[in-house]
Amino acid sequence: MSINKPAGVLYSALLFIATVHTAWAGVCLFTKYPVNGLPVNVTLVVNNVIENPTFKSSQTISLPQTYLISVVSAAADVNKVFQYSAQYYSNLGLMITAINNVFANQQKRTYWEFIDAKTLKPLECGVSTFVPFNEDVILFNLTTY
Repeated sequence: MSINKPAGVLYSALLFIATVHTAWAGVCLFTKYPVNGLPVNVTLVVNNVIENPTFKSSQTISLPQTYLISVVSAAADVNKVFQYSAQYYSNLGLMITAINNVFANQQKRTYWEFIDAKTLKPLECGVSTFVPFNEDVILFNLTTY
């Protein structure tokens, strides 16, 4: 995992994406549900049909309930194929900028969208603040805007 400082052009695109998601899902200024630390099983499904190399993979992680970014980090520790990069924005939190070396790209208008597999809707919060529950399945889908 790598965390970088924001780049101006990409930052503008991410702000646009965050604004669109906020309009769909409501504002998430704090964690909606507290972290209780009870054991959970969370499945991450990564799907990229846009950029080469295309891939689809999944990883189920068992750990005490925590924020989604910790689940993603645990998946990267368990499965070396599942690698990611993140960038921190002071007003948005961590944003996943790449999975398996496939980066979000403003020129191609792509970004990594996080979707609740039960509702097929984007998550209300980002990876820094979303708290998955037991048996949640989170889709990480390379998407265009």
